[in-house]
Amino acid sequence: MSKKLTPLEAFAERKGLTLKELMLDAAEGLIDPIVIPQEGQITVWEKDSTATLGFKHKESRSLKGRECRINHRIIWRNWAVIKPPWFIPLGEAFNLGQKPLLSPNFLIEYVPISNFSFSVQNDENGTRNSIQVEPSDLWIETEREPVKSKDKSKKKDPLGPPEDDALKQLIYRTLKFLIEKKQKHHWITVKFELRHHTNPGEEVTFKEKDKEGAMKPYIIFSDEITIISLEMAESTFQKVLSSYRKLLLPSKPK
Repeated sequence: MSKKLTPLEAFAERKGLTLKELMLDAAEGLIDPIVIPQEGQITVWEKDSTATLGFKHKESRSLKGRECRINHRIIWRNWAVIKPPWFIPLGEAFNLGQKPLLSPNFLIEYVPISNFSFSVQNDENGTRNSIQVEPSDLWIETEREPVKSKDKSKKKDPLGPPEDDALKQLIYRTLKFLIEKKQKHHWITVKFELRHHTNPGEEVTFKEKDKEGAMKPYIIFSDEITIISLEMAESTFQKVLSSYRKLLLPSKPK
């Protein structure tokens, strides 16, 4: 069975636990929550024997909306006894091969990791020495529930996307569900909710691709039944989402 991301608060409610209890479980290594920050960037340095300091700047990448994990469990224990928002302290560049305290999943792309050093800043200017984390930034991987077969008898929403664009249909369907349930529909929330609203055989993954020399985030959609594969840049996804909000949300009186 495939995995999906579930808000940690919703997971706690489902299990009849408090967020504090789950954080203490994380401190013991019983669960491994994911942090998806709303700020921050990571700078990557690559080993280079010809450079003055022994390494050179490779690139900087945003942490906003990226799946990250906390490398030291003591952080979870500290957070369990204080009220949010919480803060992840930042430091200078780490030794070669050493992962930072807040580590994005895309660090697996740097091979061998012993040739790289990483430093994390809260933004491009590094104006603060910490990254702020809210309860809504905490997620956990859970088993995805089986989805019933497609109901061909259901009528297509006349305001929705074209039938031949399964990815846009999924975006529209997900946003409509969140709005009807009066849940938050920030673009990052909708992005990770996509996995919860796929049909049988459909799968959504997130990947960064090299476009014109720069790494850009993409949403990848595939359907093993119809054997189609679609991709959409995250920037395009935000524009599509904005257009669907205008269709689904009641317009404010002038």
